[in-house]
Amino acid sequence: METTQKDIAEFARLGLRFRILTLHSVVAWADRLIEESDVPETWVIDLAMADSNTVEDVLRHVPGESQAGVAMQLFLAFLHRRWRSGTLTIEAVRHIGWTLHCESALPKPERQADWGVKLEVECEEFDDGWRSEEQIRNSIDEKLAAYAEDEQLLPLDMN
Repeated sequence: METTQKDIAEFARLGLRFRILTLHSVVAWADRLIEESDVPETWVIDLAMADSNTVEDVLRHVPGESQAGVAMQLFLAFLHRRWRSGTLTIEAVRHIGWTLHCESALPKPERQADWGVKLEVECEEFDDGWRSEEQIRNSIDEKLAAYAEDEQLLPLDMN
């Protein structure tokens, strides 16, 4: 699958929204695009100069079309990467999963609930003492493992 600049911009918006991607990483992506271009597009220069107050607007206005589901696919691959690296807490993954579930944004297996709602129920059981932290960590590992293969689609500058 070929990702577009718009796909990556929409992924970056999600990453920034949930605070698992940094402004520095987004600017590094823009800097690389400038280096690779003889005449960079205006939006790329704007993105390279963006700050926390303007980055969302610049990303929203990246030209082109985002392919259905690709930005979420990239985001979930990045979420998997962050979880496996140990930079995210159970609470952070729980919050992201539940929020995306409430927005009906997660891929939903046929005749099943999405992983966001399943994890929320499991975490409620953890909160009530019915599950261990190890069980929750293993459950998150299993739920996010499906996105591991998509990590290869992530831009190298976005860590």
